[in-house]
Amino acid sequence: MHRKDFQSMLHQLMPLQVLLATGGGHLVYLEIRDAKLVEVKHAQLEHEISCVDLNPVGENPQYSSLAAIGMWTDISVSIFSLPDLELIRKENLGGEIVPRSVLTFQISYLLCALGDGHLFSFLLNASTGELTDRKKVSLGTQPISLRTFSSKGTTHVFASSDRPTVIYSSNKKLLYSNVNLKEVNHMCPFNTAAFPDSLAIAKEGELSIGTIDDIQKLHIRTIPLNEQARRICHQEQSRTLAFCSFKYTQNSMEESEAHFIRLMDHQTFEFLSTHPLDQYECGCSMISCSFSDDNNFFVIFSCT
Repeated sequence: MHRKDFQSMLHQLMPLQVLLATGGGHLVYLEIRDAKLVEVKHAQLEHEISCVDLNPVGENPQYSSLAAIGMWTDISVSIFSLPDLELIRKENLGGEIVPRSVLTFQISYLLCALGDGHLFSFLLNASTGELTDRKKVSLGTQPISLRTFSSKGTTHVFASSDRPTVIYSSNKKLLYSNVNLKEVNHMCPFNTAAFPDSLAIAKEGELSIGTIDDIQKLHIRTIPLNEQARRICHQEQSRTLAFCSFKYTQNSMEESEAHFIRLMDHQTFEFLSTHPLDQYECGCSMISCSFSDDNNFFVIFSCT
């Protein structure tokens, strides 16, 4: 028997896995064997469980030896071994926002999404459960739900939120691509003869079936300002773009210029605020900054 044939037969014999959080910190690991649901292990955790994941990582795509658990109260994510449900690693996330979705992704990533639109990513050692290379990004402002899907034979992650995002790995780095939809509540893979490799996407009062474009295709969007932009800066903390602009008008009697400082959302590009400059003032420089004795962030501009 060839090795691949043996591995395929072995995978078919492996039990299906189920992981449940039943409230009160109870975690139950089940397996489906010979058409029977068998309770393998039960654990009582210290805090209430907010989210669980049993997505296989490592060499075996059919069976997971690790489980990821998000927790209330201490705001943490933990890695447990299977089938014994022994704690391997605990990572405190800090802050006061509860993890709402957790996901092990491909061979070596753990993603943990919070209720305020932020996402933690870690490198996950599938053999030891060790978490390293902690990073945090902002994907939106609402709770995020993570779900894997396949596109052209490669696994990606769909982050459902007020600013839905596709997450994928390239050259051992996680990359993020915005989706041209708003307020996605949930996504699941949808694959039929009529709609191959598609996604079913639910949002308030609407269900859509569609596909994802080439993930690494560059999308360019033009935002009409109807005036001339002179300077621009990005402030990640407030998720905004600030820019200096001016508008030139001419009529039969006179010519005039009006100068502005404008603020827009860095993902939706909606205008949030406008500050008109005084007559003869012209914005010539701007920067985003903070000060050592102040937790606030500022946009500072200079005029001529």
